[in-house]
Amino acid sequence: MHFKRIIGSILIYFILIMVVVTIGGCTQKPEEKTITIGAILPLTGRMAIIGGPERIGAEIAVDKLTNAEGSIIKILFKDSQGSPKIAATLAHEVLAKHNVDALIVSTSACVLAVKPIAEENSIPLFAITSQPDVGDGKTVFRISPNSVDETITTINHAKSAGIQRLALIYPNNDLGLQIKHTAEGTAGTEIVFPFSTEYTVGELDFRILITKLKGPQLDAVFFAGYPFDIPVFARQVKEAKLDLPFYTSMAASWPSATEGLIDISMSPVFSSPKFSIPSLRSTEARDFAKLYKQKTGEAANYDAAFVYDTITTIHRLFSSPSPQKSLEKRWTALGIYEGVSGTVQFVEGGESAIPLLMATISNKSIVAVEK
Repeated sequence: MHFKRIIGSILIYFILIMVVVTIGGCTQKPEEKTITIGAILPLTGRMAIIGGPERIGAEIAVDKLTNAEGSIIKILFKDSQGSPKIAATLAHEVLAKHNVDALIVSTSACVLAVKPIAEENSIPLFAITSQPDVGDGKTVFRISPNSVDETITTINHAKSAGIQRLALIYPNNDLGLQIKHTAEGTAGTEIVFPFSTEYTVGELDFRILITKLKGPQLDAVFFAGYPFDIPVFARQVKEAKLDLPFYTSMAASWPSATEGLIDISMSPVFSSPKFSIPSLRSTEARDFAKLYKQKTGEAANYDAAFVYDTITTIHRLFSSPSPQKSLEKRWTALGIYEGVSGTVQFVEGGESAIPLLMATISNKSIVAVEK
């Protein structure tokens, strides 16, 4: 009898083990799907100042999602050189050779060139651009500030500062024309533009243009430039001894532009996302900036932060517990997100609402301008 009890106990023990193993096998987490992204960025040429940091931001996001959540994200980086034609060719190539889940494209001209290709192939396109209203909620989605909101924020600040006569200088492209029209529309009757002109992107000699600023009576200058143009213009303004309040674009918060302005002791006023103001960064944003610095030896800019948030958003969208819902519904369901870049509100039409603040440079750092 004793022997039978022992055999019975052993059998029960093995049955219990088999039950546990079977249940464990049934509840094991399914293998996670690989998310493959084609990233078409300007990695060489004049626009590499934009694409280089964006690539680092994407790599940091992938590292974090891999380490923290065990996610599998593969990014195929392609160099558009800032050329719309090259970007379109690369988009065709990526879609023909790889089974990608989404595209990320940077710079306005390249986004507009790739958009019809993404639509034709029903591939979601996540745009890193300040081009307004580029999102459609079906194919194109965007997490980054747009030039309309930026210009409105700046002009409204000029109004509150009592500026009545403002010089406006904008890039010689579609983005520049958008800035011009928005500035004029926002100014209403409170601000006039005695001097308004375009400039050539990448210009190295603004002296003739600056001489013309000395003619009309002006209260301030608004130079809506790119990060590589702002320090050049500012230096030549200082050399010309043109003593006027100086507004510029949020590109002034790019580390290279900020350093150039600090070198000549210039403190323009400009709109800024939360990430660009160090004292306002969240813990996660500070951690991101630290990782970026360790990886590159340089300070992170807001574009790197927005690409980081774009990658994490793509992960959330494609890991959605309700994949049967349309991408637009999953997008708006994300609601308000506190990302590395700051507060992002996901709205209809594949767009996002990004609060902008006014900032300046003080004690060699970017600080918020008090209202």
